[in-house]
Amino acid sequence: MLLPLPSPYICTYVRNMYAMRRRSILFAQEEGRKTQERERETAGPSAATRKQKKRVQKMCPYVLSRSLVRPSKPDVRQETERRVKQAIFSSFSGQADADGRWSPAWQR
Repeated sequence: MLLPLPSPYICTYVRNMYAMRRRSILFAQEEGRKTQERERETAGPSAATRKQKKRVQKMCPYVLSRSLVRPSKPDVRQETERRVKQAIFSSFSGQADADGRWSPAWQR
């Protein structure tokens, strides 16, 4: 049984498609590297703080305040932690009982 061979035009088309894709990926990587180098050149200590702030926002989207990243006073930090805990607990549909243990709504 002979299988029909694809036409050379299709082969060329597919080859060009993959070449374009590879080129665009390489171009994107190169651009990313350039921007990283540019940021590294222009960045002072602020870049690290930005990165840390982003990390905090990723970990806990409720916290968008600066005080968690770089606490100016200890009471500000405690206040922020309390707000974070409150936000996290209020986001669940559960409730803390008298001992402070958290139980979800379906257990009560």
